[in-house]
Amino acid sequence: MNFSPRDTGPGLRLPGGFPALAERAARRRRRLESQAGAAIAAGDVEAGLGLLTAAAEVGWLDHSGDFVSAEMEELLTVAGEAAGAWPAGRPVPGAPRRVLHVLTEAYAVGGHTRLTWRWIEQQAGIRHDVVLTQHAGAVPAQLVAAVEACGGEVVRLNGTRLGRLRALRAAAARADTVVLNVHPFDVLSISAVAHPHRTVPVLLLNHADHVFWPGVTAADKVVCLRQSGLDLSMTRRGVHPGRLTLLPIPLSPQLPQLPQVPQVPQVPQVPTGRRSEPATRHVMTVASPHKFVPFQGETLVSLVGMLLDAEPTVTFTAIGPRPHDRTWAPLVKAHGARLHLRGHVDTDLRTFAGATAYVDSYPLASYTSWLDAASAGVPVVSYRPAWVSGSTLAADDPAETHLLVASDPSAWLSAVRALLVDPAAAAQRGALLRQDILDAHCHQWPAAVDQLLDSAEVTTPEERALTQVQTSPGLTDAVVARGHRVSGLVRPLIEVLRDRSKVEVFDPTHAASAVAPEELRPPDLSVLLVLSGGRAEVERGLSTVETAFKGWGRLEVHVVLGDLRPEGIAHVEEAAVDERCSPSTFGDLADVGTSMQLSWERALGRAVAPWLVALSDDVRLTATTAAACMSHLLDLGGAKAVVPRLVDATGVERVHGAIGSTHDVCLFAHRERLLAGEVREAATAPGTSVEVDVL
Repeated sequence: MNFSPRDTGPGLRLPGGFPALAERAARRRRRLESQAGAAIAAGDVEAGLGLLTAAAEVGWLDHSGDFVSAEMEELLTVAGEAAGAWPAGRPVPGAPRRVLHVLTEAYAVGGHTRLTWRWIEQQAGIRHDVVLTQHAGAVPAQLVAAVEACGGEVVRLNGTRLGRLRALRAAAARADTVVLNVHPFDVLSISAVAHPHRTVPVLLLNHADHVFWPGVTAADKVVCLRQSGLDLSMTRRGVHPGRLTLLPIPLSPQLPQLPQVPQVPQVPQVPTGRRSEPATRHVMTVASPHKFVPFQGETLVSLVGMLLDAEPTVTFTAIGPRPHDRTWAPLVKAHGARLHLRGHVDTDLRTFAGATAYVDSYPLASYTSWLDAASAGVPVVSYRPAWVSGSTLAADDPAETHLLVASDPSAWLSAVRALLVDPAAAAQRGALLRQDILDAHCHQWPAAVDQLLDSAEVTTPEERALTQVQTSPGLTDAVVARGHRVSGLVRPLIEVLRDRSKVEVFDPTHAASAVAPEELRPPDLSVLLVLSGGRAEVERGLSTVETAFKGWGRLEVHVVLGDLRPEGIAHVEEAAVDERCSPSTFGDLADVGTSMQLSWERALGRAVAPWLVALSDDVRLTATTAAACMSHLLDLGGAKAVVPRLVDATGVERVHGAIGSTHDVCLFAHRERLLAGEVREAATAPGTSVEVDVL
């Protein structure tokens, strides 16, 4: 894999640690693909699909810069053929057209489910059915109502993967067209239609166009929602231009014009130098927290800080980020009551009532959120420096003629302030943008989707084959990878396997386990390594773990950061642990939380070994002392935790830090008893002494 700085901008660079992290992610996915291939070849298609599901999640969330895997595409076709012949059942000629929409899960809140029910609502004279491949709980009422209104039905699949695959294939055979609107890990749906003798055309919605997903060679057409996603599919997924098409996201044609009534708390009058005036002007943004994670200092949060500094009578609301998110901590401290972080809440067009302006998230844009804001008549400002423009990090759209786009911080600030200074002009800008949205996403949409369905036809496997794929990850890939990792979306491999594969890959009698690599074996010891964040401390902590636990079997190491600043996280990323230590020695670096306590809670929750050690980087633990502590813990039967005696360089005894501390931590415990609160006290192991650094 080659790494290119081609899309770096002024002052930005490809992180030194990204190539190692990206290669590790790709290696994890390839190993799972290899295991899946062995299982399928042995006749265990069920296990193979489970392992491919895990591989697809790794490819999706642990972003390596790969957007397609030829190996996975081939295996999904092989699994699809092994599942049986393509069934008969094509609709009778002259009967009403039937479209089958396939979703992994359906949500009351979320863009991709809304896309499906709005599609159904806007196509009269067609029967739409929906199949949910792994949905739990109630199906959203809006989706059910839309399907029932056209005479269709919603079906939830249960049972084994192979059973669900065959049931989905039977439903697909009864349709005129199949539309896949599935999650990037849903290999079952892809394999169901990946058959050389399929008789029904398949459209795959590219709703996650900035990440990896399977199905490129299974679909007859890849339907992209914006130009940047289409361009990337050509260059980085290997989709032939003839199989790509654009279709805007459908919105309801009955968009209400909402009154501009403030729905945020008022703050006390703020001195401006000449007079005091109420804070009635309001700006907002909506996006998942990971879309605001700084990348080398680049984030919307710094721009918002500039705005609040320059406009003391403005309030700002961010939906998605939580009050304790470290990315927003400086603004919370500086601006207090004028900043409202509301976390994850349900949103609709009423959410934007009272907003004078909407600003899109950065460095990762939130496409559907700014469309919703524009649909409510709110003017939108998007920050797109040169290195982002044209990429899937930006929120490009066919209807963005009246979108305000800024390429540098001063231009962004000027654009937002201009809207705040002249509310009438802002309202006019919002109305023009809203009309653009209505034209592209509502009025013209039914004709566009009718044309798409009319032109859909089954293609041959040769026509669906991959074209040349560009494999040189750059800066935008590093941004996606970092956002996922720091926000906790990247999970330890063993957790992914247990959740996604649902097969006992560690059972030696299982077909898939005969070739299971060492790294898929459960760890014997979980180490929670507390790092203060400096590069020297990172190196020292990792060296201590290497020394103290050498020969202890398989370890997993979870990092807990005491320094939650971006540079502290960068030090951990750039340490390139996997390049220094064999996979059988080190597991995943756990993603840090948004506070010290959350970092501990996340790391504790992800630890899976029966025994756990918490160790801070200022504790110089030797192999001899570590062995003595574990031996004493085993003698106690795990009812207590065991610690060594901590002394500094002068021989003065130091106080142990408890779980949640940032320094002087050295604790051996039984993981389940610790989590259950059964560990009531710690016993000092006899004859043990550990030197700690003097702070």
